[in-house]
Amino acid sequence: MPKPPNPVFSRFRYDGESNMSFCKVGLCLDKIVSFKGHHGGNLTAHLRRFHQEEYEFVQQEKVAIEIGRQDERSNCPPARKKRKIGTSVEVFIDEQQVIEGCVSLVTESGRPFKALDDYGFRMILDPVIKALGGSFTVSAENIVPRVNQAALDIREKLKSELKNQFVCLKVDCAKRLSRSILGINVQFIQNDKLVLRTLSTYELKDRQTGATLKAMILDVLKQYSITLPQVYSITTDNGANILLAVKLLSADANLALTTGSSTESDEGNCSSADIFEYFVSSTFFTFIISIFFSF
Repeated sequence: MPKPPNPVFSRFRYDGESNMSFCKVGLCLDKIVSFKGHHGGNLTAHLRRFHQEEYEFVQQEKVAIEIGRQDERSNCPPARKKRKIGTSVEVFIDEQQVIEGCVSLVTESGRPFKALDDYGFRMILDPVIKALGGSFTVSAENIVPRVNQAALDIREKLKSELKNQFVCLKVDCAKRLSRSILGINVQFIQNDKLVLRTLSTYELKDRQTGATLKAMILDVLKQYSITLPQVYSITTDNGANILLAVKLLSADANLALTTGSSTESDEGNCSSADIFEYFVSSTFFTFIISIFFSF
């Protein structure tokens, strides 16, 4: 439906060449009163100031035109509404969901904490916080302790899952550039299904001796309240230090070794033959050697 012309234009004469509008009402016609351009607002202001009666006629004509347009629209089928930019929408979300989403952003998605303070992210997040009442804030600084708390909550949940369970450990070391990482996974049966969980990815900063690795493994087991009698098997590669750590763990569990009871931390004191004979003779643990094992 085309928009009808503004009735104020009928009171003026427009010269396209000079881009001038000339008033045709009353004494202005004799004075050749002109205006630059052909803007309805300027022309209407002129009528309101100098031709009050004509201005009222113009306003009445505008009302009549609008009534006619409304009647025409009522007889037309409803047009499909277009969503305007900036239209508000209703979203069901609470404070806890916002915080959990930010924690997930830096943990599961691997984004840096500083991403929470980026301008673009704040453009999305700040209106949500304001709509929720603004009673809390989200920033890189206050999300760090929430990430730590989330880790503690997950650890407590896993501790309850592992309580009084026989478990199988998977232990392996990986090195990239100048960093060495000890990875420890655990497998156990839950509801007749095999469950795999990661207990720790431990950065190794000291010399990777058998004694050091044993201490780290025990520390991780302690965090989850796992005792050595719960450990049914340990899967490792054939690294001498890892194998020695396993031997030292078995010694702590009071296992009888057919090759001796040495618990020296020097890898040179434990030969491959000793380790192999220990695995064969052990009646408490079942140790599975996976040369090509990887996480």
